[in-house]
Amino acid sequence: MPSRRSLLLPLALAACTPPPSPAPDMGAQPGCDTRFRLVNLSRRAVTAFLYSPSAERQWGTDRLGDSVLPAGGALLFRAASGGNHDFRIRWEGGGAAELLGVDICRAADVVVTDSGMFAR
Repeated sequence: MPSRRSLLLPLALAACTPPPSPAPDMGAQPGCDTRFRLVNLSRRAVTAFLYSPSAERQWGTDRLGDSVLPAGGALLFRAASGGNHDFRIRWEGGGAAELLGVDICRAADVVVTDSGMFAR
């Protein structure tokens, strides 16, 4: 029959063992830089810029607020998470363009042209 001491030793050791580390965040992507520039290469000012993760299926808020992005201008943004994102702009004077399913970890620029948008 085991002694009382040998029965308590595993319990004492378990009490001294640190808790396991939390599981890694599956949404985080190591090495993913979520900063990107909105570059306006069109001839018109951009009056609204909206983006969100593609999975959300909604545009979110206008990231320009009361500002506009003039023709030839650029602004820096940072997405809250990696993965695919959808983008939408509105031009001064009317019209809009959308760009869907852009991997924010791979795109450094979201570019607006007179005919639409692309990522690079």
